[in-house]
Amino acid sequence: MSLQSCVSRFPLEPNAFATEHALEAGQLPEYLKLHNSEHRTRLHIWKRTPDEAKTDRPNLLRFMIPDVMIIYISIGYRGPNGTILIENMSAFAPRERVSHNFRKQRTHD
Repeated sequence: MSLQSCVSRFPLEPNAFATEHALEAGQLPEYLKLHNSEHRTRLHIWKRTPDEAKTDRPNLLRFMIPDVMIIYISIGYRGPNGTILIENMSAFAPRERVSHNFRKQRTHD
């Protein structure tokens, strides 16, 4: 694999997508409310413990597609306005479960 194939093809200039504006830290709570009211998926700030300090710049979001997957999104901030940058995403699917009827059929074979 050459070095060329590892280089991102997405433009790095902030004005590359003129119709879209980057989300800033102060806009995050309102964005989460809007997203959750318009979609069946859920996106919210995730804290590891209930006692974790509340902050205006959280570091972790949780995106849930019910019964399909949960994606944890690590975010960071850039600049004085706190432009949100996605640093990492980790996806997890629910464990497959054997239905009760399938189990019942297998015991009678």
